[in-house]
Amino acid sequence: MNAAAKPARFADLEQCVDEILRRVGKRIVCGTPLGIGKPNALINALYRRAQADASLDLELITALSLNPPRGKSELEERFLKPVRARVWGDYPALTMIEDRARGALPPNVRVCEFYMQSGTALHNAHAQQNHICTNYSQVARDLMARGVNLLLQAVSVRPDHGSFPLSLSSNPDVTLQLLAELAAEGGTCLRVAQINRKLPWIGRSASVAEDTFDLLLDSPALDHEPFCVPHEPVDVTAWAIGLRASAFVKDGGTLQVGIGTLGDAVCYALSLRQSQGARYRELLDALGRDPAARGGPADGPEPRRPARRARARAHPGPRRRASAASSVTAQPAHN
Repeated sequence: MNAAAKPARFADLEQCVDEILRRVGKRIVCGTPLGIGKPNALINALYRRAQADASLDLELITALSLNPPRGKSELEERFLKPVRARVWGDYPALTMIEDRARGALPPNVRVCEFYMQSGTALHNAHAQQNHICTNYSQVARDLMARGVNLLLQAVSVRPDHGSFPLSLSSNPDVTLQLLAELAAEGGTCLRVAQINRKLPWIGRSASVAEDTFDLLLDSPALDHEPFCVPHEPVDVTAWAIGLRASAFVKDGGTLQVGIGTLGDAVCYALSLRQSQGARYRELLDALGRDPAARGGPADGPEPRRPARRARARAHPGPRRRASAASSVTAQPAHN
């Protein structure tokens, strides 16, 4: 789009979908991020249109489509219903993914994923036959090869953030690569963002200008909590492993962390190392330092370095948000 143009703004979901169909046409190849970067309301609305109009051809290319679990029997569902309400709250399920699980997708709709939750596609012909085997670093390339003509992205917003008020949140990587590919090759792709004020706002390269997108859906009624996984308590063993592992991370280094108690323990230990250096060293001494670890007795005291600002790709809190991984930049400890 023209870099000087402002996106067309919509407060009404259905009007936004009308404009998407007007601009893209009947053949839709839609790319949308994995995990919590999906604008579920927009995806569900597009799917409803394809269900009602067999002349629409809708192909969704994505990964890790997350839905709260549903019981396979009356007893299971009676147990899971209050759990869903407590853990996932107002999170809107992706109806397209529910229908795929039931084998009920219409013939004019295809869901192509390059990564799925373990075990969710067993005995599911549609999911297996439309799986894309690719490396994560090549997803943008493959989207271009498949003729992507619609990009849907959930974004966070911070109106006081100057020229870059939108944030791609925890899913900037493939979107930024795809935008670069489109710019380099002159591809035609409608770029649509749905604002979700409950997404974590992440800056630096994840913050973008409004004119990154052609259409912007902004309806506070559609805001919802990101999908999360139940948070298990960190036991003593995990705390000890996390503390020990944190000592091996060099100042300014980057650690990729997955979801789970060990990741929680490592991230907490790194935070403690930054904010309470003396206490951190006391705990290491109590645990018994490894001479090969950072600041171990074999190395002697470590020189102080200027503090660097931390960054995290996943929102910290009592419940870990679902994304491919979290990236934490280590910082020097201060007494």
